[in-house]
Amino acid sequence: MNDTANRQTDRISHQGHVVQVFPGGVDVSVIAEAACVSCKMKKACGMDESKEKIVTVYTPDAHLFRIGEPVEVLMKQAMGYKAIALVYILPVVAVMIALILAVQLDFPELVAGLFSLGFLALYYLMIYLFRNKISREIRFEIRIPKNNQP
Repeated sequence: MNDTANRQTDRISHQGHVVQVFPGGVDVSVIAEAACVSCKMKKACGMDESKEKIVTVYTPDAHLFRIGEPVEVLMKQAMGYKAIALVYILPVVAVMIALILAVQLDFPELVAGLFSLGFLALYYLMIYLFRNKISREIRFEIRIPKNNQP
């Protein structure tokens, strides 16, 4: 089951291989495959291109994984939706609110546009500043695929 949403466990999974192991975590290289074509979330998660993505998975079992080992990276669908909301939906809503507010306060159009872009920059700065907290909430899991287990 490559790169598909598993409905029984409500998880999104991607096949990949370990590229780095460090205390408390594993970096996994994930490449979008043909199964991503039918996934409704492919554009939102960034897997619609066939580029390699590096995903960091924090796990106390990091020492059990070896570089080059095939693995499966999983995330609850709800976490995927939360990530999409944080990165795509909320910024658009924030820009629209800032733009409407600026227009209602009779700012000139140029100033209103710059104000809303500044608000967007502030939003992404906040995301950057709180990235560690966000990464603790949006968690990936890692496991050895069933066909590779001894």
